[in-house]
Amino acid sequence: MYFLETGLVLLVAPWTMFWERNLLVESSLLFGGVMRYAAVRGAVSGVGVVNLCTGLWELGVSLIGMVRAMRRSEYRSPEAGPVSVETHGAGMRSEDTSPWPRGR
Repeated sequence: MYFLETGLVLLVAPWTMFWERNLLVESSLLFGGVMRYAAVRGAVSGVGVVNLCTGLWELGVSLIGMVRAMRRSEYRSPEAGPVSVETHGAGMRSEDTSPWPRGR
């Protein structure tokens, strides 16, 4: 959600009155002049578009993960009971189950 919100603000804010009328822009002539350039506004809006795309991608990945988890829970029979923690590493080699690499 952070990327979606940030992207939306960065996309819209440079084209509003808030961008031209704030203390930071009005206190410095050099900074205020640079911030009023259309190229700077476009660059900030471009960063907003990148943030929006990243946020939409993350949202899509989350939704796909939720759908897959729901499908897995639908296909499990209620008689099977809860999934045991001990079966998590079943079928794996002992070298693969350790979170830390072995030293020499």
